[in-house]
Order: sequence, then structure tokens, then C-alpha cells
Amino acid sequence: MKIFIGHLHPLLVHLPIGIWIIYLLIEFLKTRNQYKQIDFIIKIVFYTGAISAVASIITGLINANQQGYPTNDVFNHQWMAIGTSVLFLIFFYIRNHFTLRTVLVNSFLILLFMLISITGHLGGILTHGEDYFSIQNDEKKVIKPLAIQHINEALIYKDLVQYIFDKNCLSCHGQNKQKGNLRLDTYDHIMSGGKSGKVIQLSNLEKSELIKRILLDQSDEKHMPPKDNMQLETFEIQMLKWWVSNGAETSSKVKDISADTLMIRSIKQFHDAFSQINDVASIKRPMLDEIEANTLKKIQSLGWSLIPLSKDDHYYRAVAFNVEDSIGNALKTLSEISKNIIELKLSFSNLNDKDAIQLSAFRSLEKLWLDHTLITSKGLENLKQINNLNYLNLFACSINERDLSNYSDRRDLKLVYPNMKDTAWKIADTTELTAIKKQLP
Repeated sequence: MKIFIGHLHPLLVHLPIGIWIIYLLIEFLKTRNQYKQIDFIIKIVFYTGAISAVASIITGLINANQQGYPTNDVFNHQWMAIGTSVLFLIFFYIRNHFTLRTVLVNSFLILLFMLISITGHLGGILTHGEDYFSIQNDEKKVIKPLAIQHINEALIYKDLVQYIFDKNCLSCHGQNKQKGNLRLDTYDHIMSGGKSGKVIQLSNLEKSELIKRILLDQSDEKHMPPKDNMQLETFEIQMLKWWVSNGAETSSKVKDISADTLMIRSIKQFHDAFSQINDVASIKRPMLDEIEANTLKKIQSLGWSLIPLSKDDHYYRAVAFNVEDSIGNALKTLSEISKNIIELKLSFSNLNDKDAIQLSAFRSLEKLWLDHTLITSKGLENLKQINNLNYLNLFACSINERDLSNYSDRRDLKLVYPNMKDTAWKIADTTELTAIKKQLP
């Protein structure tokens, strides 16, 4: 019952603010002779504001104790709210028992309005962090690319696990805000846990609260991240489970810990989704308009991961690892923003020649991953009009040397293909794909 009462605070907190602003307006108008007749409604408005303020303060105190907000921020917000409410009572009493000069009344009204604004601002800091009221927050959040070229040399915690936390968790569990007294911005804070105790139990997934919260259904209020926030990809969850299962320590590299087929695939998916080839930023492309939020939401709801490749020009890498619908249908929907897609990863999908018809719509593509799909030479015909393509991965596909004859004169095209003599291999691709080939069934 106490938890329910605390959760009423977001509902009630705006009532006294709105009502008391109306009260201040009425008091201001009352200083003018032509509005003297509105005096009779002042008491109704004031008492309504006072009752809602008391209810808001009580539920706010309960909610703060449950949520584990930063102590200093809670202290500042709650006492500013209480102090402002007391000053409203004092002003109301003086206004009804003494005759005040207009200039004094107006000064008091300005002071009370400022106090309401400060109280609301402190509430915003409490729930959204110190920098919530800044122009910087108007900018679209961009995922910082993973600065790793050779995934096997990456430190599991520093380069991979902390990257996941930084990308998904720090808005609620960072330096400026810690729901449940939990910080996930450093290793020591992660291992210290939060209000409910430790969230990581070494080598024990079943007792690790962090893993349990991630695996809860999104409809559960304890699920993390909250359902309205960006959710973890399946391969990110596998990465966290792998890290905890192997002792959740800081020094091991990817190559140091044994991994089964599922984990090897997840590591590759993680690297493919978030790494950025160094020359992406240097390519000059025309500026595109920002994609509408509803369009992005519709595409992402199909399972597409859309990773911005730069901050301002709205080009994306699209990854199909979590697409559950027909890949052909998913590509048709994605084609609504085809001009924005310059990298497309269809690795390990069920793409076939019929689905590949949709690829012809993606004329802006520069890099395309078709490895471990069902595409054949017939499906490759749909790539002829993609003139900017400079990287094509056809590893583990039903394609032979003759099928690639159409690409023999494409000196700018780097092919990844099982026969070494037929391809221009990249070192990173060789390392990753050889490892996967040995361990996949």
C-alpha cells in the first residue's frame, strides 16, 4: 500500500503548481479595481491548492524513500516545496487580515512565482539529472561507436560490458542520478550494488539481480531497462550473462575465455552492430533530413537495429539480427528510409533470392553483409544498380567463382568469400570468420 501511495506523487505533483499559479494570477488581477468582483473565488482556489500541496508533499516523501534518489537532490527539492507552501499560507493570512500596498503585494506574488519555478526545477533535476534543462538535451542521442578493430583483443569488461551499461543504463544509474542507489558507471560501483544489496553474484546468474531484472518480461515493472527506454539487444544480454558466468572480473580478453557457438555468434553480432570502420566519418555525403520518429519506431518494432554512423547527416547502419518477421517484408518496410541506409547487415538471416528483390531499393548502400544467408547468384542480380557498394560479404553462401564474374571489374569492391584467391580479404574479417567457421555447426 505504501508503494502505491508513493507512486501517486507524479500524478499529484502538478496540481498545486497549476492551481497556485492561477491563485497568483487572481491575486494580481485583484489589485486592479475592475476585477474586485473576483474576490469570492480566491479562497476556493487557495484551499484547493493547499490541499493538493499537502498531498503532493506526503506522497513525494514516500516516493523518494522508495526510489533511492540522490540524498542532496531530495533534500533540496522537498524543503523548497515545504518552504514554498508555508510562504503561500503566510501570504494568504496576511492578505486577508491586513491592507497591503499594491507594490508590496506584487513583489510577494513575484517571489512566490519564482519559488514555485525553483521547486519545479529541483524536481526536474531529481528525476532527469542536472543537465535536463539544457539545449544539449534537445539533440538526438547518438550511440558512440565501439572503438575496437579486433574483437578478440577486447577486454570483456572495459570494452564490452561497460559499453553496454554506458549506452543503456547511465541515465538512471550514473554519476548524476542513481535510482535504487545503484550506479553502473564504474566497476567498483557495479560490484557494490544498490539499495537492495549486490546486483552481481560472481559466477551465479540465478542470484544476480541485474541479470534477473534484464530477463523479466517488459510488462513487469521491475524489468530493466524500463519498457519505454531503449532495450538491450539479445546479443548484449548474452554478453552480460557470459561476463557474470565467468566471474565478472576486469582483466580477461575475449580470446582468454572459452565460448560456445551461441556466444561466438553473439560476440560477432555485438561487434558488427556497434563498431565503426575508421573511414566512415571521412566520406563526404549529402546531408539528409532527420527521419521522423514514428517511422523509426515502426522500423525498430520489427526488430531492426538502427545505429547512427555520424552525428548530423542521418546515415545509418541497419542490422537484422533480431528481425522475426519475413526478412523480405522487413526489408520492404526498411526501404522507406533506403536513402539513409549505407550499411546493411543481414548476416545469419533467412534471406533468399525472392527476398533479395528488395535489395535493389537500397541504392545508397556502401557495405552489405549477406554471409550465412540463402542467397544465390540469382539474388545477386539485384545488386547491379548499387553503384556505391565497396564491401560485400558472401561468406558461407551458395555462390561459386563464376557467380562473381560480374564483380571482377569492380576494383573498389572488397569481397569476403571463402576462396582466398578470389577475394580481397580484410585481416579482421579473416580472424572472426575463421573462428566462427570452426565452431558453428
